[in-house]
This record gives sequence, structure tokens and C-alpha cells, in this order.
Amino acid sequence: IHKEYAMQESWRKDEDKLTFIILDKQKYEESEKDEVSSMVGDVNLFIAEGQAEVEIMIADKEQRKRGFGSEAVQMMLGYALEEYDAELEFTAKIGQDNESSIKLFTDNFGFALGSVSEVFREISYKLHLEKHQRFRDFFREKVRKEKIEKRKD
Repeated sequence: IHKEYAMQESWRKDEDKLTFIILDKQKYEESEKDEVSSMVGDVNLFIAEGQAEVEIMIADKEQRKRGFGSEAVQMMLGYALEEYDAELEFTAKIGQDNESSIKLFTDNFGFALGSVSEVFREISYKLHLEKHQRFRDFFREKVRKEKIEKRKD
């Protein structure tokens, strides 16, 4: 955890690197606002010349498939598009065996296959979003789909 805080501190000063710790809201409230015991992962964004690489990590396997990753990626994409004036092409590099992350980025957010690295056993997925209208349309549709899915449950 100390390494994570040190990394956060160095990134805090770098305008091209964004990182946010993902907390379990319920645990946070039940633990009297203990951030450390509420941590489930982090989401990062590295920006350079119109390119933005997004990373998500949910550390504890028991916390996966609970919507933390989806919500964090959605918030990070929205934040990036609101804060940066230019159009951005997002990239997500995912291990070839990480089916959950592949589905998260392709099914939930519309990322498309970019490239495959057999050497690193990694697949790159791309998403190009323009600021303003396409951003609103993209996330409006995502929220609509989520509401439909919740009604089915």
C-alpha cells in the first residue's frame, strides 16, 4: 500500500498521468471511512499527443464482477473527455487470457481490436471519441442499456 501511495504522489504532479483509487462505498461507510480497508483497485490513464491508455485493476478476486471496473472506466473516460479539449483515442492493453477485461472494454464500452502482441501475450483495443456530442451520446446509450439490464434482473 505504501508503494501505491508513493506512485500516487509522483503521478499527482504529472499532468499526463491520472490515477484514481477505487473504493467499495459500502465498506467505506461501514468502516467509518477507512479508505485502506475499502480499496478494491485502481484505474489509470496515461495521455500523450491525442492518445490515452486506460488501465483498470481490481486486486481482490472476490471484488470482481461487481461493477467496480465498469463504473471506474466509465468515470475515467468521461473525466478525460471533459478535461482535455482534443479528440482522444483510447487504448486498453489486455492480457490475452483476461476474458473479463476484454468483455468489459469491447461489450460495455465499444472498444475495437487494435493489435495483438504474441510476444507479450497482449491485445490492444481502441476507442476514438470526440469531445461533446459523441461523448454524451456514447454514455447516454450505455446508461440506457444498464437500466434495461437492471429491469431484467
